[in-house]
Amino acid sequence: MRPPLFPALTIFLVPIFGTAQSREYPSYYDPCRPFPCGGINFPFPFSDAATFGTGRFDCGLPRFQVSCDAAGRPVLDLPGTPYQVRALYLDRQDLAVTVVNAQLIKDLAAGSCESLTNLTVPSSGVKIDNLSLPPQWRFNLTFFKCAAGIALPRELTDSAVVNASCGDAELYLWMNRSSDQSIGADNSYGGETPDGCRLVEVPVSDVLGLRSSGFMNKSNGERWRFVLDLMGKGFRLVWSAIPECDRCQLRGGRCGFDASLGKVICFGGSRK
Repeated sequence: MRPPLFPALTIFLVPIFGTAQSREYPSYYDPCRPFPCGGINFPFPFSDAATFGTGRFDCGLPRFQVSCDAAGRPVLDLPGTPYQVRALYLDRQDLAVTVVNAQLIKDLAAGSCESLTNLTVPSSGVKIDNLSLPPQWRFNLTFFKCAAGIALPRELTDSAVVNASCGDAELYLWMNRSSDQSIGADNSYGGETPDGCRLVEVPVSDVLGLRSSGFMNKSNGERWRFVLDLMGKGFRLVWSAIPECDRCQLRGGRCGFDASLGKVICFGGSRK
């Protein structure tokens, strides 16, 4: 028999569907209880980052690992960027976490753009095996990090509502200040990024406060503090319900994940 043409792709093509009953591993039922941290209990698909990948099975899905920092606060270990978890919502119609990039806020307040340069933001759209921004997400802060001293186009400078020092560069917060009400909620930049600048979009919970007259009447320093406070409120990441896990929990079981099969599995519970 000829070997498959693409054996290395197999792990990416196995969907996370189907549930295997795992009565032969009853010892996983207790370890896979919800992971507590910072006053929040994280059930499947989340799990303790310290134990993920250390056993035959895992208590959560990949990319849903949570760790407790030195202060006992839950941190979601997304690729490239850690996010503090402020709230968890487990209603089946509203599966979400509110997260904050605390390190980014700390760096920007100190005049550093290191975290902004290395920022990783999840994509938009509800997915069953990954955390993402809600579909058609439109609440972003649009920053331009530009080399100091360069001439900037008027369409950027006229719409920059905040500027701040950023190491050896300048940071500008761009805002759509169009009077067209049909695009009032869209704060995305549609033009070309000027030479010598880098565009970075940072999700927030809301941008309406940036369009108020009260915000525009503040000094540049006051606006900057307002923006940092807005970032401190965080934003939501969502995932979709996992029917296989719902059925497992209805049987009194706890969900886990078999990486070798790419499947959600059920520990304990009664068969139906």
